[in-house]
Amino acid sequence: MNSPAYLDTRSLLIVAVAMAVLMGLVSLLFGSLKRGTQALRLWGWSLLVFALGMGLVALRGRVPDLVGVVIADTILFAAAIPMLRSLHSFHAAPDRDVPGWLLVALGFVLITVSSLVRPDNTARIVAFSAIVALQYFRIAGYLFSTLPRQGRLPQVFTAAVIASFGASSAARVVLTLTAGKIDDLYQPSHVQSVSVLAYIVILVAATLGVMWMALQAARDELAESELRLTEAQRLAHIGNWTLDHRRNALTWSDEIYRIFEIDKQASPASYGAFLNAVHPDDRQRVDAVFANSLKTRCPYQIIHRLLLADGRVKHVQEQCESVFDSEGKPLRSIGTVQDVSERVMKDLALRESEERFRTIADYTFGWEYWLGTNGELLYVNAACERISGYSQAEFRADPGLIRRIVHAEDRPAYEEHLQHVYGPEGVQLEFRIVTRTGELRWIAHGCRAVFAPDGRPLGRRISNRDITDLKAAEEHARQLAFFDSLTKLPNRRMLLDRLNHDLAQARRFGRPMAVMFLDLDHFKETNDTLGHDAGDCLLREMAGRLATCVRAGDTVSRPGGDEFVIVLPEIAHAQAAAVAGKVLDAIRQPVRIADHLITVTASIGIAIREAHAEDDAADLMKQADIAMYQAKQAGRNGYRVFAATGA
Repeated sequence: MNSPAYLDTRSLLIVAVAMAVLMGLVSLLFGSLKRGTQALRLWGWSLLVFALGMGLVALRGRVPDLVGVVIADTILFAAAIPMLRSLHSFHAAPDRDVPGWLLVALGFVLITVSSLVRPDNTARIVAFSAIVALQYFRIAGYLFSTLPRQGRLPQVFTAAVIASFGASSAARVVLTLTAGKIDDLYQPSHVQSVSVLAYIVILVAATLGVMWMALQAARDELAESELRLTEAQRLAHIGNWTLDHRRNALTWSDEIYRIFEIDKQASPASYGAFLNAVHPDDRQRVDAVFANSLKTRCPYQIIHRLLLADGRVKHVQEQCESVFDSEGKPLRSIGTVQDVSERVMKDLALRESEERFRTIADYTFGWEYWLGTNGELLYVNAACERISGYSQAEFRADPGLIRRIVHAEDRPAYEEHLQHVYGPEGVQLEFRIVTRTGELRWIAHGCRAVFAPDGRPLGRRISNRDITDLKAAEEHARQLAFFDSLTKLPNRRMLLDRLNHDLAQARRFGRPMAVMFLDLDHFKETNDTLGHDAGDCLLREMAGRLATCVRAGDTVSRPGGDEFVIVLPEIAHAQAAAVAGKVLDAIRQPVRIADHLITVTASIGIAIREAHAEDDAADLMKQADIAMYQAKQAGRNGYRVFAATGA
């Protein structure tokens, strides 16, 4: 009877299913425990798919042939797809496997034809074994093609096992073809039994090979991660250490040895070696900080110095945290050491630079301050109080005070200059401020933007100089140059400037104007009789009276002596005569000088420029002078208007 062999073949298939499920679950479990082993998870799912196909084959005769043959074999073909995907994940290769799916489709067609359309177990076994051989030769070929130059034993082993799987399937094709027609899939056959046993052995070996590859990949990843960490520590000049308090074992990274400039082989890591490397002046402080951290169970951070064997000094920043058990005993301390010598030296140089700046600024005569990008006051020297009346503390508490004390008339120009402070040249400006006591002071304001080495704006530095005295001197010089020192009226230079200006306006708009030449009558006698001081008082009084007789845009000047010239724009003959009468009336009023009451008269000559005349300043001055002498000849205390034919 054939039944024992029939049961043995089915039993072997069941064992194969069980082993596939077991290997699949082990792969999934191993893949979930190991970080980054997606390959094992995909391999595990492929084995479960393989087990499903093998299980359907084992149930042939108890399920319809459509399920037991066509679907079962198609599932077995498709199980190679996730297997190859799992191996792709070791090399980050694309997951799409078009040839594999084409083989699945081809196998489905062949099995369908041989099992349903034209039942033939021999053809079915040959077609199945050929497709399986092609699939697994493809997988083995991929593994061999992706071998690194030096080769990797786990990948070589796995590739060889999977290639043997393909070879056993190819051998099954040959043996099936030579065995003759097979009426029943489970008929007694060494080919069937050996094939199933080979599947079981190869299945286990391939799974072990993939696990080996995953383990090697994890080791490679860990080694690469450690290399990246070492390089990162080298570039950042930062090392890490771990102290196991239970074993009193201290571990340093390679970068700590480089920072301390200690030979790793000659001087193993120890707390004593660490303290010996610390600068003697910092050693007690560093030891106390670590001890206090263990006592208080708090992390710490400290910057201290190292004294190297050749006498050089390094600055390092150390950070540490400790782990304690439930009773408060330290279990492990972990920390970092970073070489911050360059940063410390830069900070020291910056502090020295700032100190020099503060020293210079504090003792300079000008008012110096530094505003940040948000308007905050970063620095102000003591000169601010001498110039503005407000103290450093008041400006620090209220930086907006700097703007508010700017004179209202000058504030628009001040606000405008703030729009240009970040230009390349800075800004220079003069304006007035109102001090605490209400006094007006002129300020020469220099403003320049400050930038960090990387181009970031840091605010602006300002230098304010008190130029009130300079402005007063300039005004005094202007008064001397353009105004009569006795009466404060415009002198001859200013008179001619204004006369020319008014003439230009008259020509442009075709308007008339008048010039009056006034001379005080008998002033010399008054001066000789009462003295020069009295004469000066009389001239000042007359100047004030003349100013009240004219409009704001008119010019009253004193070219010299007892002579006055009045320029009247936009005035014709009749209006000029009215002004002259008003002036004569004002001058006739008695003047009290000391104990004397004096009455003075004047002679006025008027030159009229008609709207479209071509007279220039010299012509008008000459005409007014002639008319004034005509007024004197007529008996004084009156006026005459110049006429070309006479007055």
